[in-house]
Amino acid sequence: MMRVAPPSDSNCLISTSWLASGLEQSAPRVEVRDGAIVPLCEYEQMQVFNVMGQEVRNEHLPSGVYLVRLVVQGETYTLKVVIR
Repeated sequence: MMRVAPPSDSNCLISTSWLASGLEQSAPRVEVRDGAIVPLCEYEQMQVFNVMGQEVRNEHLPSGVYLVRLVVQGETYTLKVVIR
């Protein structure tokens, strides 16, 4: 089943660079709305994990650190998201 995020700007990937190694990567943009992590682009799959590695429901998330696994256009990304 394909899940789709709300419409957003056409560039949903941000570029990140690692100055020490000279590598550059792209990662999907996400934001936190009402206690849920929301990708800003279309995606095929999304999973949210707490720091213990347990998959959690993406709703009413308390403050903490989460790992988000996103599949966007066939590419898998893992993001660290902090909710304050």
